[in-house]
Amino acid sequence: MPRGRAGRGGRPAGPAVRVAPGRREGRRVRGPLGLVDRALAGELRDRLAKLGFEGELAHAFGDWAGNANLEERVDGVERVDPVVLAALRKQSA
Repeated sequence: MPRGRAGRGGRPAGPAVRVAPGRREGRRVRGPLGLVDRALAGELRDRLAKLGFEGELAHAFGDWAGNANLEERVDGVERVDPVVLAALRKQSA
């Protein structure tokens, strides 16, 4: 008999459910968005190019975010979610 989680009455409880980080009750939890000034835009371009995402910043950033599974946290490049920025910095370090 396979071992697993048991529910009431010793019956299998079904698969464990994990709550993904950054989600609460099905809604995305977002920190305050940081404005992208000229210096940060340059940093984004450099880091994206280092990872092979070149071209227009909005397109490259969106492509990278989709590749990194962070597309739900990206809505243009005028403001950047701190979680997304940290992930880009870590990946391109």
